[in-house]
Amino acid sequence: MPSILLTRTQDDCDVLRPELEAMGYDVLISPLLHIEHTDNYLPAYQQTLKSQAIDGAIFTSRHAVAPATQTSLPFDTPCYAVGEHTSLQLRNAGFTHIHTFANAAKLADALLTSPALEGAHLVYFSGEHIRTDLPALCDGHLQITRIITYKAVLAETLSPDAIEALSTHSLDVISLMSPRTAHHFGQLLHAHDLYDATAQLSCFCFGEAVEDAAHTLGFAACYRSENTDLASLLALAEAYSIEAEN
Repeated sequence: MPSILLTRTQDDCDVLRPELEAMGYDVLISPLLHIEHTDNYLPAYQQTLKSQAIDGAIFTSRHAVAPATQTSLPFDTPCYAVGEHTSLQLRNAGFTHIHTFANAAKLADALLTSPALEGAHLVYFSGEHIRTDLPALCDGHLQITRIITYKAVLAETLSPDAIEALSTHSLDVISLMSPRTAHHFGQLLHAHDLYDATAQLSCFCFGEAVEDAAHTLGFAACYRSENTDLASLLALAEAYSIEAEN
């Protein structure tokens, strides 16, 4: 039975655990960050609304959906979402016009090549840290106003179960979702004197930048997906499990 360490937010890990256990994985959880919603995004949104009409909204994380529902954003606003999980959150919240993209790069391509969006003004409900700077990428084609609704706070330590598994080399694979969490994982390894813990450990990486960060940590193998949604992690896990059996 392969063992995996999940490092996403606790609620994501809770969704993934039964799916991975059904594949035969022994699942350990040590979230590398947690979400804290900010309280100053409403004034920023109202100021944006006063200055210019809003033609659409961007969501690259499901964590930004709930704050958006606290604004006056109409539910028939065109929404551009990254990942099926984000789209599901939008549908459950009541939004009716949702366009879904596998990752932020594909979303950016769609925004830049759509004649209908040329000169449009979109609001981007996001976290404090973002992987793809959509406003900069789309500058000159359309205007994107970013509204920061939450921050992802890094964990101060690894969970006791994770420390034990890493120190006894009884772990097979870890998932790392962003360059930021990959670098932080490396810092926590050093903090716990687990310098050689990755030598026989595989890593599920989500994007080239995460894979680059993972290589600096000395993982035995890296498996990469360009998409960051939960389904992509499960797809990597299934492929890894089949490979391990063979």
